[in-house]
Amino acid sequence: MARITDEKILLERVKKFLPKGIPETAIESVECDPWDGSNGGSYWVYLNDGYICTDMECHTIHEDTLAEIRETMKSIEVWEDDPDLAKHKGYTRH
Repeated sequence: MARITDEKILLERVKKFLPKGIPETAIESVECDPWDGSNGGSYWVYLNDGYICTDMECHTIHEDTLAEIRETMKSIEVWEDDPDLAKHKGYTRH
């Protein structure tokens, strides 16, 4: 499969990877990095405050392939006591 370089297309794709019960609004943004990665690029998924990727232990997912993104996104959960919720007063865009 060809590497996705359009971030709008990437966003639509990763929304489909969200676990059941996690809304699309959990994703703040996505990024295609053409330089970083073991196979000519990588993907970044940034989560809004109140959500955590337990595999990465933070709001950010960074993987080289979509298959890896899909697998890692399975660990997204609601983060009720996210310190960023208090810090940003519920405002989720940084």
